[in-house]
Amino acid sequence: MKLTLVLITLLLSAFNVQAAYVRSAGQTITDTDTGLVWLSIAASYRGSYNDAVTNNPGWSYATFEEVQNLMTDFYPTCTVASTGRCTTIHTHYRDAPATKFGDFFGRYSFTPSIPSNYYKFYTESWTLGWVVDNNGVLRSAGTTLLYEYTRTAGGLTRVQRVSSGIYRPEKGSYSDYNKSRTDTYRGTFLVKRPVVQQPKTPIAVPEASSLSLLGLGLLGFFFTRRRS
Repeated sequence: MKLTLVLITLLLSAFNVQAAYVRSAGQTITDTDTGLVWLSIAASYRGSYNDAVTNNPGWSYATFEEVQNLMTDFYPTCTVASTGRCTTIHTHYRDAPATKFGDFFGRYSFTPSIPSNYYKFYTESWTLGWVVDNNGVLRSAGTTLLYEYTRTAGGLTRVQRVSSGIYRPEKGSYSDYNKSRTDTYRGTFLVKRPVVQQPKTPIAVPEASSLSLLGLGLLGFFFTRRRS
């Protein structure tokens, strides 16, 4: 009974994490808790960090803290190793949740050139984005997947997921990368922040009694002038 309750709690918590993010028919993902709107990483693939905003007008670079919170929302139990890679998911964990992030933010999949006589090979699927930390250092966050394929008479068949990686932005820095460098396999985290409505300054309206006193004063002043 206790085990059942624990499983139900875990399922509900996972649902709540996903429910906070809503993907539109286009390439935007909305955090319904904060109103922050994210652009799919796929929209800035094959470009540089510096070109991301220019190529996507109306969007702004996500802050390091915003990307940290994003990864925490999707993977709240993810612990940060020294490399920033939270976990490695092997064959018997092939249904683990690393696919969840890619479902929302898009994937870049690539397969190396494989000779036709090869029976088995692998293909990778990345959902990785650039972000700059508070010291101006380029960092990367997201997920990676590695799939095993076999070649049959009917074509290619995906057998299983071999491994997955979940990366937080605390991952080792890319200080040797130029921010103008084009990267085929990574995009850039871009956001639109909710507009904060500034409170209107209240306009002082004189009370009725004040207006009456002012009127009587003016009337008295008028009669005094006439008598003189």
